[in-house]
Amino acid sequence: MEKSFIQSEEQKLEKRRKIQLNRDKSNASSSSLTSADQLNQSLSEESSSTSTVCESAINDSCIQIALQTEFHPTSLENNPKTETNSTNEFNSKEMSRIQELFVASMFLEEPLDPKTSNPSNLISLINLTDLAVKRIIKMTRGIVAFNSLCQEDRIALLKGGCSELMMLRSIKNFDADKNSWRLPTGCDGSKELTCDMKVLKEASLLGLKLYKEYQKFVLSFNPKWRWNETIILLLSAIIIFSPQRANIVHKNVIKLEQETYYYLLKRYLENFYKGRRCEARSAFLSLIERLQDLHRLSETHLQVYLEVDQNYMEPLLIEIFDLNPKIKNNSKIFTDLTSSSNSN
Repeated sequence: MEKSFIQSEEQKLEKRRKIQLNRDKSNASSSSLTSADQLNQSLSEESSSTSTVCESAINDSCIQIALQTEFHPTSLENNPKTETNSTNEFNSKEMSRIQELFVASMFLEEPLDPKTSNPSNLISLINLTDLAVKRIIKMTRGIVAFNSLCQEDRIALLKGGCSELMMLRSIKNFDADKNSWRLPTGCDGSKELTCDMKVLKEASLLGLKLYKEYQKFVLSFNPKWRWNETIILLLSAIIIFSPQRANIVHKNVIKLEQETYYYLLKRYLENFYKGRRCEARSAFLSLIERLQDLHRLSETHLQVYLEVDQNYMEPLLIEIFDLNPKIKNNSKIFTDLTSSSNSN
């Protein structure tokens, strides 16, 4: 990558100020424990002597999320009309939620234009994510719960979650044998381009180990789940409805939606393993741990945008990652993309 793409120290300092402010807000939110979290800790201590959920070591925050799903069920479980049947099959309301994600995700599967979507270096790969962001925005429009949120929260969730969503979606198209991504092209997506993952090595010029970190993450993700569209979509919904994002107004509403998708993920795994409860729980905890790995990887990913000269970047990327302190949160280019659920 040419050095002209790299920011001057003065430019990077300006961009760091706003990004660091948002990161501080996010860290402050995630570090605090709610009363429900405290109850979960107590329940964890009482039950630790009677059951072992997973053989591998899982950190405390993973356990808290698992117990929160177990002991603080969402409205889906509390509604007597939607009780789970004895065969572990999804009821109509659960299935409706999952089908909604499949329909909404159709935008993410649209084939690329081979003339404009053939990244050969890091900067072209970065600008290809402009299209990914636009598709993620379209996807969220197809989720009823997301559209019911106020515009401030929708924008905050998209800004905070886009990087993680892009990284998660990318592992589905990763070819470990060729160390590259498969990019569907053509009118029907029957043709493919390949993008060598080695382009991420150019981030080393910026002092970042993005290549090694991404490779470690994608290889740690069990292929059984990496290629499972239902799993990827449920994890995507969990990422979208993250109450820890900066500038959230209605945190509890978003938290409820996220817990709903945690619940659906747990239900899906119980159904997948057909009553083998210990295996289902182990897989659930492992996937939660992958989400936490993804969050750390996303931090490195965002640093790439910070280091690259924004003159070489698409305007939407500058705005969604808050790279220009002069652009307000609700500026026109991003608001136009999110304000109407019926626009294209």
